[in-house]
Amino acid sequence: MPMFSARLQETSASRVVAAPVFSLRYPLLACFFFCLVSQPQTALAVPDTADDLSSVHDVTAQLLLPKSYQQHLSKLQRAAELALATDRCERILQGGLQLDRSRPEHPVFRILCRDQHQQSFAMLVDGLSLHLLDDTRPGGSISFAEWQQEIDAEKERQRVLEELEAAALLQEAERRKDMEMLRLAQETLAIEEARRKRLWEFCQQQLAIKVKTMREVSWLTNSMPEAHVDESNRLGFYIDFDAEDLYRQPLLYRAECRIQSEEDYRLTIRPRSALQLD
Repeated sequence: MPMFSARLQETSASRVVAAPVFSLRYPLLACFFFCLVSQPQTALAVPDTADDLSSVHDVTAQLLLPKSYQQHLSKLQRAAELALATDRCERILQGGLQLDRSRPEHPVFRILCRDQHQQSFAMLVDGLSLHLLDDTRPGGSISFAEWQQEIDAEKERQRVLEELEAAALLQEAERRKDMEMLRLAQETLAIEEARRKRLWEFCQQQLAIKVKTMREVSWLTNSMPEAHVDESNRLGFYIDFDAEDLYRQPLLYRAECRIQSEEDYRLTIRPRSALQLD
């Protein structure tokens, strides 16, 4: 089974749990190494509206607010939906009010989640901005979208590390002539290679759409080039191609596709100079 670790900080009235640092390992590699508040309250159920909810079995959530805060029920429901839309929160155990930080005109919600490893953690959410409250951050808060970006970036960093570990394992397996270790390393590398191929083909498709109005496009990069990894751990592909202007003068271009997923990529096209050529 996969190896996971998580660092959770206890939530207090003045501080919410910081985004945990966690690490992942490929299941096969892991397996190999193992083997060698007192006011009357009203309940509101969260409807299964987000796409993320449809893939989670038995999603039930009780959202509780004192009667004097009933006008904020829709905000609490939205905060719960935002939490469930992140990769960290698989199920909401409870959602309610952080009484010592709330005022009737400005509530602060406390949402208790369970993650995919069956560990629970709490977060505080500003009832007006719907941002996560975290005193360790500049400004004291972070949006759910920004938090998810941090989670994605951490996953990508771990993926890069795992790829390096798999490559090292492959070399060690070949040296030892250990067939089981060799099989596991090869399978791990094959998974990563398939991911890179899928993202490369996506970049090709998006670039073709972007240059469809250019004249006489001629592709110089036809097969998948070696990917480079930037400071954000995104894959980067260079694609060279030529075209012509209205006067049939040659135009030399190099496109760069920086990509982490089909939803997270950037495609740029610049003139190709002799200094850029490999």
